[in-house]
Amino acid sequence: MIDPTPDLIKLAEVELARVELKARRVCARLSLIIAASFIAGLAVIMLTASGYFALAGQLGSPLAALITAVALAIVAGIAILFASKKPSRAYELEMQLAGQEIERARLRVRLNLLQAEKAFDDLGRQFSSLSRGVSGLLGATPDGDGKEGSRGGGGTMPLILLGLRTLSAISPALGRYIRPILRAIGG
Repeated sequence: MIDPTPDLIKLAEVELARVELKARRVCARLSLIIAASFIAGLAVIMLTASGYFALAGQLGSPLAALITAVALAIVAGIAILFASKKPSRAYELEMQLAGQEIERARLRVRLNLLQAEKAFDDLGRQFSSLSRGVSGLLGATPDGDGKEGSRGGGGTMPLILLGLRTLSAISPALGRYIRPILRAIGG
């Protein structure tokens, strides 16, 4: 019998590995972003305050605030450029290989299911053939319309005749009583 369980397990493992790969990448990236954001936030606060106070003494408060805001906007733009960086080629290849492995596992599962379906069909045909043979042994004959229904010779007569002949052959003492009965019923 064909068992698709190993292929289903393999498919689940490959799917899990792919999801785990994505989750690991996202978690690593997220933890780095959180740490960098915290440190950058502290640094920006300190740089902004020190830059503002240094410029305010020389240029005045409004101009110092403007220069500090422009510097912060430039730093934010650089941070956005780094955050929107495309995934590496190695990561893309890992994902592509994981996708191919998943597709192969899915194909193996489909193939096993088709083989199992064929095996069940073959088993059904063998069972039908066996049941036709047993019904023939029991004396069922097909009707004119091809369905099994009417029984020839009183239902299980061929089986009874077979049993009587066997007893007659095994035991000569019983055979003396069984042979006249067999002749009387035409067996």
